[in-house]
Amino acid sequence: MTAPSRKDQGTVTKGILIAWLLSTVFIGGSYTLFNHLGLFHVITSQKVFGITLLISSVSLIAGIARAAQLRHFSQNIDGSTPESGSPLDITRRYITNTVEQLLLFVLGALGLFYVAPDIAQRLLPIMSVWFLIARLLFWVGYRMAPLKRAVGFAATFHPTIFLFGLAAYQFIVT
Repeated sequence: MTAPSRKDQGTVTKGILIAWLLSTVFIGGSYTLFNHLGLFHVITSQKVFGITLLISSVSLIAGIARAAQLRHFSQNIDGSTPESGSPLDITRRYITNTVEQLLLFVLGALGLFYVAPDIAQRLLPIMSVWFLIARLLFWVGYRMAPLKRAVGFAATFHPTIFLFGLAAYQFIVT
């Protein structure tokens, strides 16, 4: 395996910076808009958590459905390993990464929900929609060129780490 080129590292770094910008604008903008319109506390916190799980899980459902469709119409219908770089291979990689990301997101959401339910009620629905959008950015980017998946990866991973940090902070201060 060769070391990444400076150009490749620059592409990934640019993707991460774009992800931070998009994440901040979407999550911060949505939070501000929802707060301004008084849309928080419209439904119970338990329903908010259920919606959070359902919305974020759509990203995994979509990947599994696409893999099933691709397998059904290919020589890999028997479950064999697809050719490297093929649409099925990329979809399988998407699914693997989405399982990892979804597990972290759900754990972070659970942590926030239990230590700061009021904050979770306002933040988790927005973050779950962003999670779904970010996963789609990852998948589309991956299909375009593997390095372009960096935007979607960072737009999923870094907000999830924010959830962990916020939950830890709330645990400490409350």
